[in-house]
Amino acid sequence: MDSLSKQHIEKGKHQIFLVTILSISTILLAIFALGQGSSTNLDMWTTMRIILGLESGSELQSDIIWQLRFPRILMAIIGGIALATAGALMQGCLGNPLVSPLTLGVASGAALGAAFAIVLGFTIVNRPELGIVANAFLFSLVVVYIIIQLGNFRSISAESYILVGIAITFIAGAIVSTMQYFATDAQLSQLAHWSFGSLSRPEMENVVFIGFIVIILLPQALIWSWDLNALSLGGDDFAISTGVDPATIRRNILVLSALMT
Repeated sequence: MDSLSKQHIEKGKHQIFLVTILSISTILLAIFALGQGSSTNLDMWTTMRIILGLESGSELQSDIIWQLRFPRILMAIIGGIALATAGALMQGCLGNPLVSPLTLGVASGAALGAAFAIVLGFTIVNRPELGIVANAFLFSLVVVYIIIQLGNFRSISAESYILVGIAITFIAGAIVSTMQYFATDAQLSQLAHWSFGSLSRPEMENVVFIGFIVIILLPQALIWSWDLNALSLGGDDFAISTGVDPATIRRNILVLSALMT
């Protein structure tokens, strides 16, 4: 076994160890957070026993844990996984460590789509519970399309993506601010709640739906990671020599990142 293979194996072991430690820490912090709040405080051991069904607890404690705090914490974990994965995919795809759904304007495009649904009532889906989400995804895809078209120009540098993303963010923000001027109080509240993000009112049905989507998308991200490695290691020419189409993999990864955002 050569030194390069040994180095690769050691790096893999280090990554597995790090992921294991972070996962255990996340679980412990989640259990601790389940027992903390203004309404009632429980120690970690009592909270764990209630979760595992070893202790029933009072009806109030069970309702607070399962109906209020558990959906919030689960949504926070799922959202963190989705956003972190989307950011990592974009960074590898465009070759810039500063790239993220925020800096590329994808999140701002999604907020603009939500504003159209909330303030103007313009949605591509007739169902109210899905209209805002569908609009957000559609407008984020528009931003992704702009980024993909920019990639067709050879003169575009990695820094140019950031500048274009900042421009898109300002334009989308200006349009949203104008729409807020004509919005009602209820629409302003809903728009602010959606734009800034909040874990105060998640329903378990929504948590399960979003978690299901993320679980479906994560394996696809892992499948494309091999093509992304070829693109990141040697650029477009090296990727083509290994049988990877750079334009196709960039398009697929950016669409996947937009959906996870």
